[in-house]
Amino acid sequence: MDSKQSSGRRAAGSASTKPSSSSRTLRICGIPLHITPEQLRTSLLRLSHGSLQANDLILSLAPFHEAQVATVTFLRGREPAQFSGCRPGHEIYALRLDGVGGNLVVDCDFYGITPLYSAKVPTVDVIAVTGLAGHAFGSWKAPGNHSMWLRDFLPLAVPGARILTFGYDSALKGSTCTNSIQQYSRQLLDHVSGAREKKDAYRPIVFIGHSLGGLVIKQALVDARALRRPAKDQSILQSCTGICFFGVPHKGLNNNNLLSLVEGQQNAHLINDLREGSTLLHRLYRDFLEGFVNHDCAVTSFYETQDTATVVEERGKWSRGGPKIRMVSMDSAMWTSPRDEMCSQIPIDKDHSNIVKFTDPQLDPTYTIVRRIIEAMVADAPAALERRRAAVRGRYAR
Repeated sequence: MDSKQSSGRRAAGSASTKPSSSSRTLRICGIPLHITPEQLRTSLLRLSHGSLQANDLILSLAPFHEAQVATVTFLRGREPAQFSGCRPGHEIYALRLDGVGGNLVVDCDFYGITPLYSAKVPTVDVIAVTGLAGHAFGSWKAPGNHSMWLRDFLPLAVPGARILTFGYDSALKGSTCTNSIQQYSRQLLDHVSGAREKKDAYRPIVFIGHSLGGLVIKQALVDARALRRPAKDQSILQSCTGICFFGVPHKGLNNNNLLSLVEGQQNAHLINDLREGSTLLHRLYRDFLEGFVNHDCAVTSFYETQDTATVVEERGKWSRGGPKIRMVSMDSAMWTSPRDEMCSQIPIDKDHSNIVKFTDPQLDPTYTIVRRIIEAMVADAPAALERRRAAVRGRYAR
């Protein structure tokens, strides 16, 4: 679970860090467009004064507006001391990397849009939205594995796409956040439209949503169709050609354990809205059927087949050490549309948290299934959008 982002900032420092066996991934923004991945890698290795080797780094570098954004995973606790001040809610600003530039901003929260990969001229945007108490990078990474499939595996399968991840503050413990599904969906619409240049406003979109993230996607698409919505919102609805739902609680989730943990907190209303039998979720289901009129959109729902250890609090700390329960039932995860031809349903032999975490691009059979579905959605997206436009032109020509 992730701490709430605050406005706190720290200047780049030089304090030492304690070595760790785990990895950590940071986001570096503001990198000049002419910098290559190898130049960034060389600069980071130089920064470590020999403590880092080339194989201690996994990184991505993708353009975003007038600069580039990097994600850098430091393995085996080999993170340079200059990044020690970067922690949840506290970013490093005005960092300078020799050979790269200054005024770089480093954070570990990953709120908003993070580009993970981009073709030179992308034809499709693949946008992943994390779940409840999730992290836009870490929640897609398998335990004990330094690679993250959206960054390290998927670009090999869809080289002509742009892959983005969206993060938002839905932390549970100690949260003072009052956001609702509707407010998260508004954030998603604003960030997605902000990540797309005007000339690319109608580039096809394939959404990937985990748990609450899938509900946020549905609400965003419903809201985008509402009367008097700006064109930038409507373009997102019209551009959506595919959706992958992973363990999305369309009918609610088994949240009794979570309700007791957030009792008295300002985010208790959000957890209550996610309960099984929720009126809000039933209304969202109805609105999605009525408002999401792109019947040619490819939709696949993945559902978990294993129980998930519940979160318990012991001595002031939260951990997944409680009894195992089925967080999202098969019925809830598959309750997407009464039109069976619109949606495919596929079981994944994992629990609710691990349903979106894959270990290897060749050896993980579940990833192979997911990859093929996303490949097909991406491959068909431009043609699907053109068919949609042709149908509109045909209606106006009558």
